[in-house]
Amino acid sequence: MDEYFIPMSEKLRRKYYPNGYFSAGQKTLRNSAIFVYVVFGIIAVLATLFVVMCIRAMWESGEGAISGLPIILLGLALLIFSIGMIVVFVKRCRMSMQQWIEKFAEKNGLTISDIHEFDKQVTLPNTLILHMAGKQKALFLNVGIGLLTNDYVTFGDDVMKRKDIVAAYLFDHIEIVETDCVSKICHIIHTVLISKHGVIDTEVKQEAGEHLIELLKQSNANMRTREEVLEEKEFQNLLRIEQKKLDVLEIIHNKKCGKLLFLRIFRIY
Repeated sequence: MDEYFIPMSEKLRRKYYPNGYFSAGQKTLRNSAIFVYVVFGIIAVLATLFVVMCIRAMWESGEGAISGLPIILLGLALLIFSIGMIVVFVKRCRMSMQQWIEKFAEKNGLTISDIHEFDKQVTLPNTLILHMAGKQKALFLNVGIGLLTNDYVTFGDDVMKRKDIVAAYLFDHIEIVETDCVSKICHIIHTVLISKHGVIDTEVKQEAGEHLIELLKQSNANMRTREEVLEEKEFQNLLRIEQKKLDVLEIIHNKKCGKLLFLRIFRIY
């Protein structure tokens, strides 16, 4: 399992998370932003030149504006898209660490103190770096990369409390890939983690997914799961059932909270 579950050694901590999870994320974003600025800046300049040249050619040839309008609109759309991408990355790069923490907390239904605790736990030596789909896909495709700490699990920008996970399943996702004019059926195993705040879905190797579920059960012995890999249709039906269970629990919880609030107000008066 060493290929899929890598302990957070001091060397890895210094390399990837010297100042914590969110500090590393900000650094990665800024490095990516340089590439985005250059690429989309060049595209914006080329799109501008293209639009100007089209307008000039139409003017000199005396052609009607309508005939060349689709081409001009295409150039303008490309220009607007490029500028939009640059603006988005500028805004993200200007976000402070506290703003990122607040964004993560809101997205994942957790408190800000939860996210701060997650950030602290990431750098602990018993944290595991997850390459659930294998090292090659992790390095070249950024697939199946996550972290497992004492109390949290994360893939991408999804973070869950381990104790909040109510169910975890493996299912077989089928994709049809075209190679050299030949259709090939690919079976890709996914692990899905379900909590009352959302769902995490990631590609895995079967043995890695099974081991992750075993580790998660240590935090919640009542977590629902299946020993076998489910067919995708069967899993989708099961997911709807799980969602209904969570909806019922949320309604019960809200009713209890409403009743408690009513009793508190009644006592005040």
